[in-house]
Amino acid sequence: MFVRVWLAVVCLVFCVGSLSPAEEPRKAISIATWNVEWLYDDYRGDNFSKLAKEQSAPSSAEWDWRREALADAIAKMQPTILALQEIEGGQVAYKLTQQLKKSHQLNYRYAVIRGSDYYTEQDVAFLYRDGLVQYSRNLQNDEMFRSGDYYNVSKHLLGQFEWQVDGQAQRLLVLTLHFRARPDKADLRVRQARLVHHWLRDAIVAGENVVVLGDTNSEVMAGTEKPTDDLGVLRGLHYQLAPEPQAKLVRATVGAIYDVAVDIRRNSPTFGAWVGAELSAENKKQLWIPEGFAHGFLTLSDVAEVQYKARGFWNKSCERAIVWNDPDLAIAWPIERLQGIEVSLSGKDAEAAGFKAAEVAGDVFP
Repeated sequence: MFVRVWLAVVCLVFCVGSLSPAEEPRKAISIATWNVEWLYDDYRGDNFSKLAKEQSAPSSAEWDWRREALADAIAKMQPTILALQEIEGGQVAYKLTQQLKKSHQLNYRYAVIRGSDYYTEQDVAFLYRDGLVQYSRNLQNDEMFRSGDYYNVSKHLLGQFEWQVDGQAQRLLVLTLHFRARPDKADLRVRQARLVHHWLRDAIVAGENVVVLGDTNSEVMAGTEKPTDDLGVLRGLHYQLAPEPQAKLVRATVGAIYDVAVDIRRNSPTFGAWVGAELSAENKKQLWIPEGFAHGFLTLSDVAEVQYKARGFWNKSCERAIVWNDPDLAIAWPIERLQGIEVSLSGKDAEAAGFKAAEVAGDVFP
């Protein structure tokens, strides 16, 4: 099964300069991302892995053609910042900037830090017109590695850009990344997303401008999954206790889900009561899940994409779950809509505690 839950997809136009009736409009700062799919030159002497050598351009003519075609496409967009994935490294990025200057008189700089993917030797890079102050790579510490909750993002680059806006420096953090591929690596991608969240958490809390973009490899890969893989996927009932309870605003932007909220506030007159609603791309409804409520959803379509905005951060020590089919809650999930397909659960959700057991254990809200 594969339900895509998007945490952050950002499209940004950043304006620089002051604006008054007597002045010209502000200059727009545009940001683009592009997986250029094995952008390797024809020289194999700097490659070590067999795969990287195989993916190098087969000839100088092929490399020249591809480099020129990419430069033509970039020239049409002319982004202020272009994040690239699956690029061989600094030498290729440099040659691409030279092609842009030669063919289109466009001055781009580049930023690359060699990653740790020694199997493909792929990297990520920035091409940019101006504004870059510094760039770096982050790593997980030993404690994070041992916890098993995170997974290293071998291909990423964090850039700090600054421009003058009304006489003051405005900062923008841009993270480009490339997550692990293949459908069977979905768990690793979730752990990679947690690591990214950890890196950027302080900046987000401080209200800084942050853009995360790249290739998360989260789309269904052609020929690898049946079209009904999402139908019948059930997640929940999830919640977080203090000190980091979460509230969520949930919607479905592709397909449809049945979304459920359960009141687990012990002193509430509706303690143990639930409410459910169908959310779909067609009806455009959203469901607000306040703090003190458990949340779950059942997919009702062959393909579903669920998006939510969360107030508060993920905290493993605060995370709890109640089993979806608890008899005391008696949630009327629309199982008849699944056309005979069985409900599909994660291992964690299948082993979740019952409602009464959670109450006895103190795993509910006051």
